[in-house]
Amino acid sequence: MFLLGLTILLVAHLGFIDADPNKEISFSRGAWTDEGMYTSQIKNTIITDHLDLEESTCFVITPLFSVINYMPYQFFGWSSKVSRLTVLLSILLLIALFFFKQNQLKSITLILIPILFFEEHFFHFMHYSLAESIAIIFVFFGCFYLYKSVVQNSLKNIIYCTLFFTCSFLFKIQFLYTLFIVPIFLLMWYFFQKNRETNIPFSLKRMGLIFTLSFIVSLGLYFLVWYLPNKQMIDLVLNYSAETRIIQTGQLNVFGIIMEYLINFKNFFTDSFSSISIVTFFLLFFPLGFVLMFLKKTSLFYQINFLIATSWFILELHKFSMNYLPTRYLLSMYFSMGWIIALVIYEVYKQNLGQISKRKTLATVVTVFSLLLTFHHFKALKRAYDNRSYDIQLANNYFSQYNFDKRPIMGTWASSLLRDSKAITIPFFEDYINHKNIVKRFNPKIIIFEEIEKDVLIKDNIDIVKIADSVVPMKIGKYQLKIAWLK
Repeated sequence: MFLLGLTILLVAHLGFIDADPNKEISFSRGAWTDEGMYTSQIKNTIITDHLDLEESTCFVITPLFSVINYMPYQFFGWSSKVSRLTVLLSILLLIALFFFKQNQLKSITLILIPILFFEEHFFHFMHYSLAESIAIIFVFFGCFYLYKSVVQNSLKNIIYCTLFFTCSFLFKIQFLYTLFIVPIFLLMWYFFQKNRETNIPFSLKRMGLIFTLSFIVSLGLYFLVWYLPNKQMIDLVLNYSAETRIIQTGQLNVFGIIMEYLINFKNFFTDSFSSISIVTFFLLFFPLGFVLMFLKKTSLFYQINFLIATSWFILELHKFSMNYLPTRYLLSMYFSMGWIIALVIYEVYKQNLGQISKRKTLATVVTVFSLLLTFHHFKALKRAYDNRSYDIQLANNYFSQYNFDKRPIMGTWASSLLRDSKAITIPFFEDYINHKNIVKRFNPKIIIFEEIEKDVLIKDNIDIVKIADSVVPMKIGKYQLKIAWLK
């Protein structure tokens, strides 16, 4: 059953490997530009035999993601297909490895395949050459070893838990916050089992202390080995994110900040309830999951994992403090929701084996809702399959016929549109990176930009019409680009 599900999942992904990112799942250009940017430094390194950490911020914030792309690029060449297959196959192999090695994950994994892995948002990001989906899988495995740490009271499991959480933020530094899943869970578990008898031979204080020490070691090594040598670039990313993504508090008092957060929270759930199936079914399943926590026959596996998944979901709520919230920022929230739904389905079926008719009725209702959710996923993917476009691939075919005389191609779109070529590509962002002395410093052959990015060139005193041989339009998806060929 598992291999059949995994094969169907793989085949479904293969139909999108060469296609443009799905237009319907995000309002931002996101994967359209970032798939190229987050692999461009590895490509440039192979071409030039030199890693330039200052040409982009992508490598320093996604070191492990860059590493897993390096060897496939060396053996199979650089292309969108190679990068996407690298991410997709890495995720599927990790899932298969844990399925066959960890018996306790088998039932949950079988439920997660239709409920979560075919969910349209997470499905598409599983094959995008971006770090988010694979980082989330490592968070999930870290949560599993958190569960094992509790039931087995084992130092080895705490180390594994720490290792997986560490890998998640090495895939992308923004996942550093997931370390807080552990203290939130331990606090919730303390209050949950305070007046209950449990057969778990462990000390909450001891476990909290060991986790604290292991996280200190992990963060200390990261700080010494990676952060300090790359402090300038990492700080640049963090400061830019804080300035452009988080609710600005300068003009607001405490009440205003809280109201801004609550408005974001309310807007997300009211807008998503009727449009995003995983959110709709989460809001239906979560109350049932909460009730199951207090039934006498509820399994310890469910109780611990439900609290861990809920801790993850609670932690994700901090994102409503952001004023910019594209789909990829919400993927980990969708994953926690899907995991909670899967746990509820698992426990309902487990409790209803051979039980009275009332409980069998509940199992029937859960089955119907689960099938409806799965049907909605496949309906959305069928629509995405029918609406596939190949603008980025066509642009790559177009640019691959040219020789750029080792001169770089500049722009946030450059890396995506020239992934298959031998050109060096370098991004620029307004008031962020590579936005000064663009022409003198890099001597680019082409500058690719949107109209909204024209301010970067104006601030850099670049008269693009004057210095270019030609400026031609190019439409990629819904985006209107300008291709400036320089003299």
